[in-house]
Order: sequence, then structure tokens, then C-alpha cells
Amino acid sequence: MAETIAQGDFITIDYVGKVKSTGKIFDLTREDIAKKEGMMSDNARFGPVTVVVGAKHVLPGLDTHLPGLKVGDKKTFDISATDGFGNKDASLVKLIPRSEFKKQKVNPMPGMPVNLDNKYGIVQSVSGGRIKVDFNHPLAGKELSYEVEIHNQIDKPEDQIRALFRFHLSKVDTKAVEVTISGKIADISTPKDPRTRRYINLTEEIIAGDILKYIKGVETVKFIDVFEKPKAIKETASANKKSQSTK
Repeated sequence: MAETIAQGDFITIDYVGKVKSTGKIFDLTREDIAKKEGMMSDNARFGPVTVVVGAKHVLPGLDTHLPGLKVGDKKTFDISATDGFGNKDASLVKLIPRSEFKKQKVNPMPGMPVNLDNKYGIVQSVSGGRIKVDFNHPLAGKELSYEVEIHNQIDKPEDQIRALFRFHLSKVDTKAVEVTISGKIADISTPKDPRTRRYINLTEEIIAGDILKYIKGVETVKFIDVFEKPKAIKETASANKKSQSTK
């Protein structure tokens, strides 16, 4: 009999998030549904995700429903606006002078997404020299519905650490991350691929924080970067050495 899921557990799930009033999908992990709904794109990645229960890896309203479930469960939950993307905040609906848009060479139209001073909003109306922009999250004030399936629970610390890498770095290949736990120390060797290593270096403080918080028994995290001379350079150096020795 499957164990009941509790706070702090690592679980792998699939989910489909919808706006309850319209049934419109706004977030999902299932590739079959993404293909059916025409939601595929070059940058999108689908597939089950591993999250830590209670770690705010999913919306609060969904997170609170996970404890008590079991592996194999398929459930649908309704989530209030408060526990989703929050209620509408009237103070975040602002009148912006048209001059601000002219600086960016933008001709504002109702429904247009905009970025002003690193704040994202939607143009609500255009009237003379002032533009009304809503800086609330597009799903603020909306009740949501989530379909969730629990696939499995991860118990091995090394696998839990790899799961945290996949969660924080979903757009890069973290399969080559090597994890060794000795006593209370976790040694993590980053991949040789420069791009992957760069992303890991940018987020290692966040990942280390999660490891120390959620991996039982680990009190120290060490990131190890290994740099090796490229094979072509090694071969050239070796050939030069042999050539000099024959002279």
C-alpha cells in the first residue's frame, strides 16, 4: 500500500492547470495534451516534474492539496484566486502618459502586452494622451482548476538533489551532474558543457539553499568545476614533443 504523501516529500507529478470559468489551459506538463491543444513551441518542454511538497514549487492552492495523496492518485482541485495568482489589486491599474510609449517607439492598443520599467502589464484602454495599463498578473482574480496525477515518490538523497537541479534548470541538460554524498557533505561535479556549467554557477546558491533545507542529513554542499585541456591541444602538444625529441 502506497505511503501517504507528507510535507517535505519529493514527488513526481503531471498536471494541467485551467481557468475554471473558461476551461482555458494556462499551464501543463503533459505533451499529449499540448499537441492536441496546439500549445507546442520550440522553447516549451513537457513531461512530469519533481517538486518538494510545501516548498512553493507549485501554486499555494495546489501545494496545500498534495499532502494526504498517494502515488497513483489522479485528482482535480479547484483553487481560489487568493490561493492562485492573487486577487485583483486596483492600485496596479495605472494611467501612463503616451510619451512613455513613444520613448519605446510603441503604438499602444487595447489588449497589447507591454513592459514599462521592467513591469509587465496589459493595455486596457487608449484615450488621448493617457493609456490605462493593468499590471496585475493576467490570471489575478480568477478561480483555477488543476488536474494532478502522482507518479512516484523519490527517497534517495542523490536522486533528490538531481531533481532539484532539473526543477531550477528545466531548460538545460542536467543529466551529467554527478552527485556524491559522504556523511553530511554533498559533492556536486558540474558537467563539462560550458553552457550548462554557466547556468549552474548562476543558480548554485539557490540550489544549495534547497539542498540544505530539504535533503535530510546534508549540512555542507560543495560544487566542483573540472576544466581539462581539449583533446586536440593535448595531441598537438604531444606531437610537438615527439618531433623535438627526434631532432
